[in-house]
Amino acid sequence: LLKVSARKSGNMALASVICFCLVLTAHGTNYYISQSGSNSNSGTSPTQPWASVAQLYKVTLQPYDAVFFEGTVPNVGITASVTGLHFGSFGKIPPNLVTTEDTKSGIWVNADDIVVTNLTFTGPASPSYEEHLHNLQLRDELVHGAQDLGLDGDVFADAPTGSMRGLTKHHHKQAVTGSGVLLWTASKRPKNILISNVTVQGFKIGVSVGAYSGKSGGNSAKGLPQYNTGFDNVMIQKVTAIHNIYVGIETYGYYAGKQQTRQSHNDITITECLAHSNKGDRNYVENHSGSGIIISGTNFGTITKSVAYSNGEENGSHGGGPVGIWAWQTVNTVISHCVAFNNSNGFGPADGGGFDLDGGTVNGTIEYCLSFYNAGPGVLLCEFNGCAQNSLNLAQFTVSYLDGLRATDSSAITMYTPHSTKLPNSIVRGNTFIVAPAKTRHLHSVVQLDGGGSFQGTMMHDNAFLVLSNDKGGVPVINAQDNFSSQVTFANNEYWSEGSSERFVWGSNTYNSLAAFRNGTGEESHNGHDTGSAKNPQLSYNSTFFHNCVEWHYWYPTIPNSPFLDSVRKFGGC
Repeated sequence: LLKVSARKSGNMALASVICFCLVLTAHGTNYYISQSGSNSNSGTSPTQPWASVAQLYKVTLQPYDAVFFEGTVPNVGITASVTGLHFGSFGKIPPNLVTTEDTKSGIWVNADDIVVTNLTFTGPASPSYEEHLHNLQLRDELVHGAQDLGLDGDVFADAPTGSMRGLTKHHHKQAVTGSGVLLWTASKRPKNILISNVTVQGFKIGVSVGAYSGKSGGNSAKGLPQYNTGFDNVMIQKVTAIHNIYVGIETYGYYAGKQQTRQSHNDITITECLAHSNKGDRNYVENHSGSGIIISGTNFGTITKSVAYSNGEENGSHGGGPVGIWAWQTVNTVISHCVAFNNSNGFGPADGGGFDLDGGTVNGTIEYCLSFYNAGPGVLLCEFNGCAQNSLNLAQFTVSYLDGLRATDSSAITMYTPHSTKLPNSIVRGNTFIVAPAKTRHLHSVVQLDGGGSFQGTMMHDNAFLVLSNDKGGVPVINAQDNFSSQVTFANNEYWSEGSSERFVWGSNTYNSLAAFRNGTGEESHNGHDTGSAKNPQLSYNSTFFHNCVEWHYWYPTIPNSPFLDSVRKFGGC
């Protein structure tokens, strides 16, 4: 396997050129396992397959061997610990590799040049067939979100249902600890792994990439790790992660808090993946559960052309909650051309949003992404106590449409950093943030600056901040907990509140027009000249804006737009 990457855009590496190719010069033995096979067969021919994976466990796999599956294969728990192994499918019946033990993973990868493709892994937390049929009859969460907004829920009749509601019967959730596909190492650096066209369902984590180096080989005087284990060059492509408990797809590495100096993994790409109905665990209250895709512990990570929806419904965290797609403790991470919708904070008070660059993220980017109908903010930039410094992050050319449905004090974009912490040098530019009040939401504003820490060096420019149907004037365009005039610069943005004047909350002061906000704070002013606008943008609801930025489906909501907003954002689409 080979990967070549070259990245550059804005303030960080963005575009990647990736080439995976199989090494065909090395050949091993092919093994075949089928639900219609026999254990008396040789197992080395597609016409002579074994019936049971137990036969495979009697074999010591050699470098560049391959194993192919057909139909339902029970009691799976494969270890891929030698170079060049290939796991795939054959025959006419799609393979379904079933794991019924709570602690067992479908496959554990811990070697170079491993390929896992065209397989389904089913774990012990997968809903039963009867539950699946029952859930297909339930209305989508999208319908409820639409009705909250006064829209016709039938517009989503053709949206993918996929058991979005009612999955509260999962099998002893906290007992399930396995992953569908597990990449994990504590002693070496495997490289060149391809996971492609795989479905993972019913595990704690669908696809998990992890490493732990402890203090072995580190600086014993300071107690610091050397970060000498992890994975290099991993491609996770066209994976569907569904009905997993804690997260659909996740990477993580050794975590040293504020002492973090390096990341465990290098060059991880997650592309064209789908993570949905990963519900979380209402009985797990210590931390978040129910996210779609999480990347952490990684240097140069990419999530692109992926979708996360209807995750987090059973989250029980008393603190931070799940998010559709997000990063934390990473360097040089890009989230681009992705979609996140209908994600929930479950039974917890916070989060449940679309996209997030969280604690310890440095030089991270969210761009060309679409977020809609999420419980929490469409975009979150966040720091938390105890982690390494979060800085130099960018959110650009992204849309948040009618997010903030249910999470406490939510918004379209939230920046949060607690007292005595910093979230410096962020750039938010060229985005479209649209909210609308509704009786079921705790919507706080379009922009929320909160937490009591410092946002020094942050720039918000060339964005559209819009409040629809704000006749009662209850939703401000900006809600800042403190006076951040010396830390955050707003410039050349459009502020519009339909049905009422624009309202700005800035620390203890409230301003009821852009002019008053400008005069009171010095924001939207440069060298004595006014910047920004507060005019009716003349929205069109027949727009095809953003259709070319993501893989568009006809049941996605129309994003209202206008030539004026194109000029404000300096962006009219991809």
